Amino acid sequence: DLDKINNELEKVMAPINEIAKAVEKAIPPEVRALHEALDKIIPPEIQEFNKRINELIPPELLKFNKQLNSFLESISEYIKQYNVIFRSFAENFERWQSQNRVYVTDIVAQGWYPTPMSFYAKPKGEFDLDEYMARELTENWEELSEEIIDSYPKRSHILKTAFELHKQQNYIASIPLFYAQADGICCEHFKSFLFAGNRVGESLEGLEPDSMLEVFLTPYILKNHHNAGISCKKSARVAPNRNGILHGHRKHLDYGTEVNSLKAFSLLCFVVMSVGLLKEK
Repeated sequence: DLDKINNELEKVMAPINEIAKAVEKAIPPEVRALHEALDKIIPPEIQEFNKRINELIPPELLKFNKQLNSFLESISEYIKQYNVIFRSFAENFERWQSQNRVYVTDIVAQGWYPTPMSFYAKPKGEFDLDEYMARELTENWEELSEEIIDSYPKRSHILKTAFELHKQQNYIASIPLFYAQADGICCEHFKSFLFAGNRVGESLEGLEPDSMLEVFLTPYILKNHHNAGISCKKSARVAPNRNGILHGHRKHLDYGTEVNSLKAFSLLCFVVMSVGLLKEK
């Protein structure tokens, strides 16, 4: 039985021994020298005692004991190496989360909302956000619009009309439809319309702090320019004024631009993707 256990242990240890050898080669000479020096200062009587104990142990059991110790040492070293790698990964991920929270907050402050493309892969260095987002949404228009329609087939006749109006450059008509559908889809999930006070943000309480999902959903709790008051001229220069547009206010008759339509479309994309993530969760 001992031989059988021994053979099984050798099989299990084979790949771990390879790791152990690699780790052994990586140990600096000065560390190895220190280890050998420590062995030499063990009192002679303790060394003699260990020798006599080892002589009393049957050779088979001694071999098994050595292999088991070697196995445990290899596992221990492997865990140490894993912890070093994982700690580095965790630190990088935490840094990424912090940077993305700042990035998401910044794009919302400029009237945009994160989409699958803009959230996970933003450009490095200095860049013009309006140009970047407009290009990303235009280049991925078909994929994004199809995903929205597939997610809400009962709304497909309205959504397809809104998308077609945008492609026809009829932004005066596409923007109100984007707002209306984003509001309706939000209400389906949260039982509250998108800009109804902050009830949507309140319903997100309890999410794991600093998780990827919590960071992505940050826009729901941020002050946005889309829902600014009708008389707020500053916000109207940043994003289409939803209240002014849907109420036909005389101060908001020049909203029909491509950038404004894309900003409203980014809001719709964000609502659809965020609701999808919450449903999966």
